[in-house]
Amino acid sequence: MTAERIRKIMLGLAGLAILAGVALAIATAPSSSEGPLSPPPGRAAGARGEDSSDVAIAARYIGVSSVQLRRKLSSDLTLAEIANATTGRSASGLFDALLAPRAARLRNAVSAGRLSEAKQEIKLAKLSKRLLKEIHRHEGIRVGPVDRATTARYLGLSVERVRAAIRSRHSLAQIASSRRGRSAAGLIRALIRTKTTALAAAVRAGKLSRAARSTSIATLPRRVSNEVYFVPPKRASRAN
Repeated sequence: MTAERIRKIMLGLAGLAILAGVALAIATAPSSSEGPLSPPPGRAAGARGEDSSDVAIAARYIGVSSVQLRRKLSSDLTLAEIANATTGRSASGLFDALLAPRAARLRNAVSAGRLSEAKQEIKLAKLSKRLLKEIHRHEGIRVGPVDRATTARYLGLSVERVRAAIRSRHSLAQIASSRRGRSAAGLIRALIRTKTTALAAAVRAGKLSRAARSTSIATLPRRVSNEVYFVPPKRASRAN
């Protein structure tokens, strides 16, 4: 199986998965206890799982500096969205650019006799799947100072009480539903307003293009809904 064929298959599957995820989130959000479609928040801006070389490769392909790329990523855009919004660039092209050096290393390993062709195909398929998730992944609405403050204000609770509830593995939707006169839908609207205001401020400051702002705003309802209904996972016990 060639790398090109694997790429086409994986891109098709990813597209179907994304469309299905959006439809499912819209249809089941009021009662969903599922986690977000994107990984849970809490990571520092720009910490997306790529090593520095991945950031450099993506930045070169898109035609921006690594600093500019990280800034765009911190505005809740995916690598795929950034690539598709850039003239002459695309998500599939970015995928190829990121896969190429990895595929080359695998071919070299086969040539050197360190890896069989069968294992090469298995590793290449796994790499393709991981890279597709990576370029389509949102940072999510980070539960940082602004969002926690917005959540606390809407719920009429202190920021510390919100943190304590999250540590107790309650979703923001569950916390909102337990407050008289409050709801998950109302919290989602409040968080979207805060994020929309922040995006507008980024455009005025020249840190974000209007096109990037429009792209981010279009996906805000889904991403905020995912975050509000996300149930924090149980933390693994530390070994003594």
